[in-house]
Amino acid sequence: IASCLVGSEMCIRDSILSNKTIIDEKTHFSFPQIIHFDERYYILPETCAKGRLSLYKCVKFPWEWKEEIVILNEPCIDSVLYFNNNFWHLLYSKASQGHKLFLRVNDKLKSGWEESNELLINSNPYNSQNGGQLIDIKNEVYRISQNCSKLYGESIVINKVDELSCVNYNETIIKEISLKSRSVSCCHTLNRCGDITLIDRRRERLFLKSFSQIIQSLTIKLRAITIAKNHSQSNRNSDNF
Repeated sequence: IASCLVGSEMCIRDSILSNKTIIDEKTHFSFPQIIHFDERYYILPETCAKGRLSLYKCVKFPWEWKEEIVILNEPCIDSVLYFNNNFWHLLYSKASQGHKLFLRVNDKLKSGWEESNELLINSNPYNSQNGGQLIDIKNEVYRISQNCSKLYGESIVINKVDELSCVNYNETIIKEISLKSRSVSCCHTLNRCGDITLIDRRRERLFLKSFSQIIQSLTIKLRAITIAKNHSQSNRNSDNF
């Protein structure tokens, strides 16, 4: 569990020159997506433990970032933004609703998301949860997803997007990729940036944590679980009216 977001500076040969914390809010951060729009850089990390989905703006590239807007006041998991035909498409899962994928479409990046319509587009744990940003290859769009049927991130599933509009979404499963080995149990993310492909895998290692580290990890987990339960309960209460 990451309690902050760390940025890395890389040289042209892909070796890491330095690591620095770019966002530190003492809560869970993961699954960051970098967005370049209107000559500004933004980052969309998973901030489920905060109980909301937030977009951060780069104040001083590349190390200084600040929270720009709250996109959704809801604990969301592995969310991605994709710009197509003058519309922003937000694909996300909810902490309170398991392995379901939702879609919202908006003509603005930094406003109007709460008022946009929500579509349920996938409820299959095999390929619903995002595993990376949407990728354009040879005039085709592909969505990277995680196979969570038996294990969180058991494998990566590549889906070809057949239709993406304000009211419809359809995709076809193309390929499943397993990156398991003796020390690697699952794969959480596959992303592409130019000629660079990034993979986030889970390695099984035994190491000792300090008591304070254990307490911090448990606190972050419990906070995320509590927020998800409270949000789910509030949704059920509102449905009763």
